[in-house]
Amino acid sequence: MTLAEQLIQKGVQQGMQQGVQQGEVKKAREDIVNVLEIRFGGISLSLNEKLAGIRDQAILADLLRKAVTVASLTEMEEKVSAS
Repeated sequence: MTLAEQLIQKGVQQGMQQGVQQGEVKKAREDIVNVLEIRFGGISLSLNEKLAGIRDQAILADLLRKAVTVASLTEMEEKVSAS
């Protein structure tokens, strides 16, 4: 395999990995929104926008746990803002 082929293969692999990570982040956000919609009937545009700005999977996982336990959407917005 030539150096050029190796570099192309590495780029393709990195692109695929990046795509998987982006998909996992998107799914984590969707899970949070789904939980909040089930519990509270919907979410505000501002909360949705704040969630859209979070790209860290660990933070999103923590926020999903909080979405299950918060008492209100206001409390959830505070948690998201603090993240």
